[in-house]
Amino acid sequence: MEYNGYCVRLQAHEGYESKILALPLNLDYVSIVAMKHKGGTGENPHYHLVVRTDVKDQAFRVRLRKVFDAGKGNAHMSIKPWDGNIDAVSYLFHEDPTGSLLLKHNVSDDTITKARQRNQEVQEKVATAKERASWKIEEEIYQQYLVSREPPDLFQISKHIILFALRHDKYVPNDFLLKSMAHKIQFRLLDGDQNAEETFARNYVSRVYRMDYEQERQWMQSSATPPPPPPPPRAFKNAK
Repeated sequence: MEYNGYCVRLQAHEGYESKILALPLNLDYVSIVAMKHKGGTGENPHYHLVVRTDVKDQAFRVRLRKVFDAGKGNAHMSIKPWDGNIDAVSYLFHEDPTGSLLLKHNVSDDTITKARQRNQEVQEKVATAKERASWKIEEEIYQQYLVSREPPDLFQISKHIILFALRHDKYVPNDFLLKSMAHKIQFRLLDGDQNAEETFARNYVSRVYRMDYEQERQWMQSSATPPPPPPPPRAFKNAK
């Protein structure tokens, strides 16, 4: 028999934990694994469930809304189809890799072990990506200029950022991020001099708006140009 899979995110409310633990009493739910999360700040308690069942999508949604009825909307409960990928189960462990499951119903220990291993792989990849993140370059470059006490211009800072990224196996920032980082470093090097900061901000805004006005002026000129006159009527050879 072919079963349907669902990933459920459920905001925590009073009585919900006991309702989750009672879900296996319904024989329609072939397997369930669930875990409680606290959220990034530790102040957003919610549950994640991965469910396999023979209940169809819409009927499953209606059924869960009747059981977990303390809230409404996606912020309260989100349900997405699950294709059986182990990543959905591994996500249960992203807050606490060694944490205990709230519920494990008809899910093998081997599956849980694989899910924990997969979570560890993902966390390692994320940590590596963070180490290579280009935004981390800003602090490194800023500290180097603090030591050298050189008064760099934006071109020098930008060149330094690119060289640092390439030489230290960091992600090279895109154009927008490169400009943003260079301006911020130059501003920080003013070292709290309010007059210099005011001048910096005034010059920066002036450059930005002058560019916008110039672009608008060119657009207005191009749109105000009258269209070329129509071609003269074509003469026919046999016309008298």
